[in-house]
Amino acid sequence: MLTVPVVLFGLFRYLYIIDKKNNSNNGPADDLLLDKPLQFTVLVWVVMVILIFIKFNY
Repeated sequence: MLTVPVVLFGLFRYLYIIDKKNNSNNGPADDLLLDKPLQFTVLVWVVMVILIFIKFNY
């Protein structure tokens, strides 16, 4: 439940990116690799998941 806001932001950011682009040939990987806020969102999510695993000893 702690990561839901981060995931929702990432999802809506990605939807914004694909709505904004003008039928370019870039694939979804290029969209992820070229967008700094989306990269930061993935990094924050990974750090949160690692911290949750450490805290709850899974």
